[in-house]
Amino acid sequence: MFTRIPVASNYVLTLISLLIKVLDWGKLCVLYSKDTSNKSAYAALIENIKEFGLEILNAESLRGIPDNLNRTTIKHYTSSFQAVIDTQARVLVLLFMLPEIYYALEELYDLGLRKGDLVIFVTGPLFLTMTQYDFIYTCKLEETEVQMIAISGQSWVGKVGQFAYSKIESLYGAAPYQYACNYYDAAYYIAVALDYMINQGLDYYDPYQLNLTLRAQRFTGCTGKFSVDKDSNNRIMENFDISVNKIDVTSGNVTAYKAGEFHPYSSIMLTIDVPILYGDGSTIKPEELTRYE
Repeated sequence: MFTRIPVASNYVLTLISLLIKVLDWGKLCVLYSKDTSNKSAYAALIENIKEFGLEILNAESLRGIPDNLNRTTIKHYTSSFQAVIDTQARVLVLLFMLPEIYYALEELYDLGLRKGDLVIFVTGPLFLTMTQYDFIYTCKLEETEVQMIAISGQSWVGKVGQFAYSKIESLYGAAPYQYACNYYDAAYYIAVALDYMINQGLDYYDPYQLNLTLRAQRFTGCTGKFSVDKDSNNRIMENFDISVNKIDVTSGNVTAYKAGEFHPYSSIMLTIDVPILYGDGSTIKPEELTRYE
């Protein structure tokens, strides 16, 4: 019956632009994968960048990189990564799927960038299991991930979120990834709509009636309050976490700590709870342009 129920959110792109503006940077670079999702995300980001008066320094023709690349084929697009370095920009937004974002990080490393050279913004936390990769590759990723600022929807929150988390953990014997929370809510969203239609005696085979019912649903899921915009397929998410990657002094591994929150519908939209630790280990905001030594 259902082939695809798209429930995406562009609020995270608004947040990236807003956060860059709040941190008093005006110039940045953008690289994105040309898959359907990230092309849409890039278009949304461009609109927000214009709204906040920010400037993208790398040429538009060099921002998009074909999708489904591997560690070898991504090197055919070295010019796009080199263009970022040539601008001397400190701020870079990466819009890539997994595992392509890892290949992008490795390419930046191979071109000479190290922690502290760039402040990289990504639209969600990275899930890197170090044992998956060879030692040299792992070291490259650890080096380039340190300065990342990740923006992601809050997950496994409230009674529903904690209940689902515990059940999934019990069933599979391991803690679920953050993105599984979004999948859970997407499926639950359909179930809630169908349950309502059955109870009301509505025809759920009627595309028009189903469309109206889906957009009328409001419920609390694993990501908090859940609803979909009436004029699009965009999920309206309430709360986002701002996390920053750093080196754990005990283990020596890359870990993420929560630095703040973004609430699109609150009178106080942006809250930074603790100082952001940048790649050089300092809380002092790097300049937006620099020459790499």
